[in-house]
Amino acid sequence: MAASLGGVVSPPLPPQRPSVAPSNGGTPEKPPVNHSSRGLPPSVSGRVLRVVCEAGKAPQVYRRPPDSWRDSPRSVVGETSPFRSVSPEARTRKKRTRNLGPFKAVLAQRARQKRQASKKSASRKDVIGSILEKFALKKGRPQLEVFLGLGMSEANITKLVRLRREITLHRPSTIIRKLDFFRKTMRMSNDEIKKVLLKYPRILEYNTETTLVPRQEFLMSIGIEMEDMRKILLQAPSVMVLSVENTLQPRLEFLKNELGLPDGSLPKILVKHPHLMTYTQESMNERANFLRGVGLNDELLGKSILSHPQVLHYSVDSMSARIEYFRSIGVEDSNLPKMLSRMPQLLSLSIEVNVAPKFDFLCDELGGGHQTIEKSPVFLALSLEKRIMPRYYFMKQMSPRGIKLPAPMDWFKCSDKVFAGKFAKAPLEQFIAFKESVVASLA
Repeated sequence: MAASLGGVVSPPLPPQRPSVAPSNGGTPEKPPVNHSSRGLPPSVSGRVLRVVCEAGKAPQVYRRPPDSWRDSPRSVVGETSPFRSVSPEARTRKKRTRNLGPFKAVLAQRARQKRQASKKSASRKDVIGSILEKFALKKGRPQLEVFLGLGMSEANITKLVRLRREITLHRPSTIIRKLDFFRKTMRMSNDEIKKVLLKYPRILEYNTETTLVPRQEFLMSIGIEMEDMRKILLQAPSVMVLSVENTLQPRLEFLKNELGLPDGSLPKILVKHPHLMTYTQESMNERANFLRGVGLNDELLGKSILSHPQVLHYSVDSMSARIEYFRSIGVEDSNLPKMLSRMPQLLSLSIEVNVAPKFDFLCDELGGGHQTIEKSPVFLALSLEKRIMPRYYFMKQMSPRGIKLPAPMDWFKCSDKVFAGKFAKAPLEQFIAFKESVVASLA
């Protein structure tokens, strides 16, 4: 009888057979085991480990997997789940993996970021290495990495080093502190900081607390807002390193006292043209005296400077040549002051390229003359090929009976939309197409 324990019945073991002695006198051979005596199917013969029979259930046969599966968990041969037995270790591992399901995307993203960071780091090293090799620099890698982190391209960093090689000698922490001043105090973006550095890299050599901050406070004390401070720094960064006592304050006093500019106009002038603070008092006084000699009084002189501060930087010889040209075409000296105060840019236009061709077209086609220039000097500042000629020819096309001369200057002062709707009485699209064809034919 087979013994039973806890409802589990073990089948009887086959009878022991005597060992067969080999013919060569060696170790006795074990007789082959007949599994069919246990009632097992022949398909599992030779690999059965044990058979467990539970009450009321089909017998479960545990066998060793094939040779190619020896490293896998043991399998079960049965009616319900053949070859599907899983070890406790594998079951625990599967459960752990199933719990990590929601985090697979996060883990994959982190792995991607790590690979990208590795590639980016290698690329950064190649960029910096090429720049150092180009300028034969043995040191400066940490400093250049700061500019690379700012968003500068290889071409920008190369230009920066070419302009001021000494920036590679500063401590990286010092450079970062100064960049933070521009970013936090001046409220500048990284792109704006890059423009400032490429325009004036020496600004990194000045102390923030003793140089930059006092200039900022002085300029804001005369009425310049923080938003306008950014504009000044972008246009003329060198203004932020000029001495307050020896440069900025004396030049502002000169503009106010010698040139008659009111206090309220100084902030507007500096925002419009901050380079004015880099002109010496002697050079500005020389230009002012020349304009006075032409006939501009203090009122007209101040009006000219307010509308176009660059006039205080023009060469006296070039201004004198333009004055002589206006006299040669018939402009009287008594009309020069008013004309120049309304359009001081005339003193910087090229006579051969700008002034003479427009005046010839005015006389030959538009029926005007020097009186037209005296009344509307802005005509000489307009584009001949892109504005004056397209509008004049379009009006000729839209007027079969011809144009009454002299042509009114209002045609050329307004925008394309106003010109097409108010003067030409035509759709804007029609005029734009005509204008593009004229510009293309003149190119």
